[in-house]
Amino acid sequence: SSCEKARFVSTFRGSVHYGGGVLLSVITLLVLYINQINWLPFVVWIFTQSTVFQFWTPDCLRGFGCGTPNGSLWTISVMVQCYIAMWILHKFLRGKSSIRWVFLLLIGIVTNILTPHLNFILPELLVKLFEQTFLPYIWIFVLEALICEKFDVWIQFLMKYWFVFLVLSAIVSFSGYDFGIYGTIKVLCLAPALIGFAYKYPELTLKYDISYGIYIYHMVVINVFIELGFTESFIYILLTLMITIVLAIISSFTLGNFYRKGKYNLKRLKSV
Repeated sequence: SSCEKARFVSTFRGSVHYGGGVLLSVITLLVLYINQINWLPFVVWIFTQSTVFQFWTPDCLRGFGCGTPNGSLWTISVMVQCYIAMWILHKFLRGKSSIRWVFLLLIGIVTNILTPHLNFILPELLVKLFEQTFLPYIWIFVLEALICEKFDVWIQFLMKYWFVFLVLSAIVSFSGYDFGIYGTIKVLCLAPALIGFAYKYPELTLKYDISYGIYIYHMVVINVFIELGFTESFIYILLTLMITIVLAIISSFTLGNFYRKGKYNLKRLKSV
C-alpha cells in the first residue's frame, strides 16, 4: 500500500541520518570517556550500533551519561521487525472487514498491557529480550495501518477533533496513569491527533523534515550534558533542544542531500 511504501522510504532516508548519529556517539565517547573504555566491547558495540542490535550496551559504557550512549536507538530493531511483520500481515488485513482489524489490534494492545507483568513469571533476561521483539509494539503499526485502510471513513472526523485527542493524550502523559510498557492510552489518542492535525493544516508541511534527525541526535546531546554536569537547570533543556535542532538541520543539508541525490539518480536510471 502507499502507506507501507512511505514507511520504507522514510526508513531508508532515516538510515542515512542514522550513520551520522552513530559516528557522533563514537566521537563523544572518545573525547569524554576514553579512559573508561574497554576496547574490545567498544568495537563490538560500534558494530551492533551499525546493525539492528542497538539495544545492547557493554558494561564499560554504562557509566557514560544516562547509562546508554544513545538510548533512543533501541527502537530501530523493533521498527524493522514491525515493518517485516506488517508486510507479512498485509494479505491478512488488506481489504478485509473491520472486525479482523480490531481483533488484531486488541490482541496487540493486551500483549502490550500484560508485558510488564511478565516479570512475575519469567526471568528478567527473558522479559528484556521479549521487550526487544515486535510483539508488544505491533499494535501501534496496526492502529496506523487501520487509519490508513479506513482513511476516507475517518479523516474528516480526525480533522475535526484532532485537538480533543491531543489534549487527552497530554492529560494521560502528565498524569502518569497509563497501561503497558508503551503508554497504551496515550498512543491511542496521539496517533489520531497527529494524523488529524497533519491533514487539517497541510500548508504547514516543511520542505526539509528534520524530525528523524532530532530523534537520532537528541540523546547524544543529552548524554554530553549529563557527562559534563550540565543538569538541573531549565536553560540546559533549551540548549539541548537548540543544539539538537542545529545538528538535525546540518544532517538534513549534508547527509540528507546525499540521500536526495541518490534517489534522483535512481529515478533517472529507471527512466532509461
